Amino acid sequence: MIKSKKLLAVAAFLLIGSQIMEAKENPGSLRAPVAANKVQAGCPKTTAQTDLSINNVRARILNGGDLWWNPNDQTEVYEVPSGSGKNSIYAGSIWVAGFDAGGNLKEACQTYRQGGANDFWSGPISKKPNNTIDVSTDVCSAYDRFWVLNRSDVEKFANTGDGGSSADAITTWPGNGNVSNGELPLLAPFFDKDNDGIYNTAAGDYPYYLINGSYANDPNTGNPICNDYLFGDRTIWWVFNDVGNVHTETGVQFPIGIEIRAQAFAFNTTDEINNMTFYKYQVINRSSDALLNTYFGVWCDADLGFAADDYVGCDVGLGLGYTYNGKSTDDGANGYGANPPA
Repeated sequence: MIKSKKLLAVAAFLLIGSQIMEAKENPGSLRAPVAANKVQAGCPKTTAQTDLSINNVRARILNGGDLWWNPNDQTEVYEVPSGSGKNSIYAGSIWVAGFDAGGNLKEACQTYRQGGANDFWSGPISKKPNNTIDVSTDVCSAYDRFWVLNRSDVEKFANTGDGGSSADAITTWPGNGNVSNGELPLLAPFFDKDNDGIYNTAAGDYPYYLINGSYANDPNTGNPICNDYLFGDRTIWWVFNDVGNVHTETGVQFPIGIEIRAQAFAFNTTDEINNMTFYKYQVINRSSDALLNTYFGVWCDADLGFAADDYVGCDVGLGLGYTYNGKSTDDGANGYGANPPA
């Protein structure tokens, strides 16, 4: 049991896609012929960074699979309380792995980009008529960015046409993929006011928060479809893939062929949620191969203030991991001092 007077920031993850990984884009068959699709693209490593900082946490977001740090100077950026100079996480990333029908291991992971090691690149995947998958360097470069939204701005835009500080993100929102290039027709979630499938702000479309009764409901259950809308008081959206170049982090020969639509979000509240950040990944297998025995994970290097006196534990039933200090005082200039949090 953790004995602490404070509960520090919580980073919560929602991974959507285990069925997508097995069913692929055509759920008619779970076992497709194995195609030895080696990487054809030569995308550069991603460079975009931004901060999620609407509440008591300042969390660094990177386009390239990893989170919570600055690879340029090797510093942690999961600051709690925001502005304090004290950080509780050093770095993290989503990990995905499985086997194709031929028994070949396919995986995509990210850690510290040591020596330029990389398994993820920015942008959506193109699928060619011969079922090969690729992503061009131009697409990688164009999507090495984030779309940052305030929900209040989008609500105002939906009612008045004024997007406020989020106007650029609303105007440039990547609601549609380039179908002529083999990308999927729908990309970032948007409310399609005229129901034509094309994102067009002039027609009243906007990034898909659930506002003004604009709910997407499952026709079978009547419940909202959670992969089709945005969360939080502030939301950061981006898209990345594992086919942009050679997997130098894991060293696997073949990519999985996954396109990951990601959003990081937080709420500005007066309760514990004000110390939390959330992350949602929609993982789409764009290859022609089913990925079997698939595992998803979140790698997290948690450094609670001073890194050399930390312990970790888990609650299996809750699916919860935690980090706490090994002593009653967290040492160092950037430590949390006496009675450190967990």
